[in-house]
Amino acid sequence: MDDTIIYFLHHQSVVTICCADENCKPYCFPCFFVFNSKQGLLYFKTSSSSYHSLLLAKKPEIVGTILPDKLNMMAFKGIQFEGIVLPSDHSLMHSSSRYYYQKYPLALAIAGEVYTIQLMGIKMTDSAKRFGKKITWKRTEVSLKDLSK
Repeated sequence: MDDTIIYFLHHQSVVTICCADENCKPYCFPCFFVFNSKQGLLYFKTSSSSYHSLLLAKKPEIVGTILPDKLNMMAFKGIQFEGIVLPSDHSLMHSSSRYYYQKYPLALAIAGEVYTIQLMGIKMTDSAKRFGKKITWKRTEVSLKDLSK
């Protein structure tokens, strides 16, 4: 993954995630997130009884966006991504809570579950370098095998 993408994701805190209902109607929700750059994962916390959690249990494929916590209209940056919400028994879930609560320790006082998104592709716009500059990343079969090590 490109260092520009990694740096950006480590310095932001809110993601907007879009999933689909049973009629393929989109449903979006914002939440705080933590990025695991070694494995290309995003962690977020929400109630397991929320509408979007119920949708994600049925259709785990998602897309989303991440904008800077502080917008700069002259040097716009942002990310569009696609991913899969992993099931709670997936092997990559074992450290999700630790990562999340390390960044947001006060979240321990709030009911909810920590979920994991396995990022599959990213497109970053970074106009700070050049207007409309795009940086892309796609997970490959090789990178999936590397995760299991």
